[in-house]
Amino acid sequence: MVAAHMGGWKVWDDVEKHLVGLPIYFDTAAVREFMAPEEFIRFVRQHGSHRVLFGTDSPWFDQAEDIRWIDSMKLTQEEKDRIFFKNAEELLEG
Repeated sequence: MVAAHMGGWKVWDDVEKHLVGLPIYFDTAAVREFMAPEEFIRFVRQHGSHRVLFGTDSPWFDQAEDIRWIDSMKLTQEEKDRIFFKNAEELLEG
């Protein structure tokens, strides 16, 4: 299961309480303008970078901006690689 918008668009407290840590994927679509960077990092670390997929809500949001936003985060390169492509590769191969 992939829960869009990091598990629930703009209901971050509920996502953190009820979904973070469950064996589901989150995608990053449409959260750049609505989620604080420190909150995003906390979700990635608590949920596990191995269960976060890069996603976009194109054409409503700019993928290049979403990439720059995530790339600017204080995440490890491995965490970013997992989000940007490794997790999708593994999920689609499985």
